[in-house]
Amino acid sequence: LDTWLTIPHYLQVGLLIGIASHIFGDFLTKQGVPLLYPFKKRRYRFWITFTTGSFMERVLIGCCLVLNIWLVFSA
Repeated sequence: LDTWLTIPHYLQVGLLIGIASHIFGDFLTKQGVPLLYPFKKRRYRFWITFTTGSFMERVLIGCCLVLNIWLVFSA
């Protein structure tokens, strides 16, 4: 716990955002996310999904990339 407290706040926030966005991204795929694993093996997913590697995923990644670049340079 002491080591976690010495990590700068912006890195902690970035790590948490990265973890949450990764889980949310998996939530949008057809395979879903086993949120309650190992208690339940059921996979949860959003009602609108796409296949990993599909055109829709590439469009979504492209939009996120443009948004991230814009956020970095507008700060």
